[in-house]
Amino acid sequence: MGKCYFCDDAERMNWTGYFCNTCDEIKNITKVYGKERMLDILQTICLRDQEQLENKIKGLKKKSNTISKDDQDVKYN
Repeated sequence: MGKCYFCDDAERMNWTGYFCNTCDEIKNITKVYGKERMLDILQTICLRDQEQLENKIKGLKKKSNTISKDDQDVKYN
């Protein structure tokens, strides 16, 4: 058929459509929330600056260390 007009990667659902299945679902979700709200969600959740990335990495390392210590304290009978 042809490539999706949005992602330009996957095949379109049909000849008369413009989007692949995934992008069509994204389009439908955008209709529910509205394009301004979807943009806000994407910018808030998906995009991170360097400071936010470093904080996320520190949090994950701290969580990983806590889990490892908890696993060592577990005694099996």
